[in-house]
Parts: sequence; C-alpha cells; structure tokens
Amino acid sequence: MNIFIEKIKENPKRSLYFYKEPVPYEWAFQAMKECADFLQGSSEKGQGIIAILEHEPVFTLGKKGDSAHLLAPVLAQKAGIPLVRTDRGGDITYHGPGQIVAYPIINMGAKYIDIARWVFHLEEAMRRTSAHFGLSCARVEDRPGLFVGQNRKIGQVGIRIHEGVSYHGLSFNVAPNLEHFSYIMPCGLLGVSTTSLEKELGKAPDMAAVKAILGKTLQEEIDDFFDKSS
Repeated sequence: MNIFIEKIKENPKRSLYFYKEPVPYEWAFQAMKECADFLQGSSEKGQGIIAILEHEPVFTLGKKGDSAHLLAPVLAQKAGIPLVRTDRGGDITYHGPGQIVAYPIINMGAKYIDIARWVFHLEEAMRRTSAHFGLSCARVEDRPGLFVGQNRKIGQVGIRIHEGVSYHGLSFNVAPNLEHFSYIMPCGLLGVSTTSLEKELGKAPDMAAVKAILGKTLQEEIDDFFDKSS
C-alpha cells in the first residue's frame, strides 16, 4: 500500500501528512514516483499530497549532480551514509534526522509552468517558518536555496515536474548533524557553509511545532501559487 496515494484518496483536495520517525530515502523516492504517476491520470489542478518527514542519513545526487562533490567518501562510508542518485534537479545534498523534508506531490494542471515562481513559493514557506521562530533568512542572488547572511545555507529546494506533476520538494535545517554537511559541497556551491535553526538560535525549537508551521505555510504558499496562476 502506498500511503501517499491512500491519503490523496481520503482527501481529494490536498492532503497534509506527517511522519513522526525518520524514513529511508529509497522508500520515499519510490512512493513519490508512484504517487506522481497516480496523479497524472486521475486528479485535478492543485490536487495531491504534502508529505512532511525526516530521513534516515543519506546523501542524494540530482540528475546533473557531480559525484565529486561528495568531498569525503571515506568518512561518509565510515558513518554508514549512502549516496543515492535521484531524478530531482540540483546537485548533492544531505538529508538526516533533525532536517525537515517536505514533499509537495501536486498536479500542476499543465505540463509547463513558471518553475521559478513555484520554487519561490516553496522557499517562501521556509522563510516564513524561520521568521516565526525568530530567525531572518533570505534568498541570495545567483545561489539556490535560503540563506542566513550571504553564505550560511539553511534550506534548499529540488524538484522535478513530469507530465504536469511536481514532486520532490524542500529541506529545512532545524537541528541536523551539521558535521555531515562538511562531507559535501552543498549544492555544488563553493564558499557556502550549512547552518540550522538550532545553531543560529542557540537552541532547537520543538520539531513537531516546526513541522506544523511549515505545513501550514506551505499549504498557504501553494494556494497562492494556484490563485495567481488562474
């Protein structure tokens, strides 16, 4: 049973589904693809699911990513962190406990959309969530993702749109193991470090509370995207 598809059937408009425990990336990746296939032929514009979760430790490499951006493969192997190739855009990134991943798997209503504006709304959900907990972050010109200052990255977006359905999504650092990010060149960007709410605020907000706020703001941003697309 694909829980993503089951949740869509329960709520034909757009389901919001939370996982409490970290899940394997490979499982979520397969579930996303099956869900995207389901939405292609049996859904309406804006219909889908937003899955909010954490992953077990993993490095993922986008379609055009460079495996050389895994800078410390020996350390990664010793830590038991696999490298998984995936079909999203972007380069290399890390997922693990303490980092919230949100997967909006949504029928966009068209094969071709304003991708830059879609990414903007996903980033905006993270920016608003960060502000809710007292931390200001922003976009930096010519650098993908969301930053504290110019060089401390706290969130990123990586998506794929296939046959009019968007899947993959965003990751937002609440209190992950930041050492694991030192094993990679985040998103292939030189001179960029990775930060988190915990590091910037001096303590980690309650994870369930951050997930709830991110879920709420993400629903609002997606509604805004479709309202302005009409």
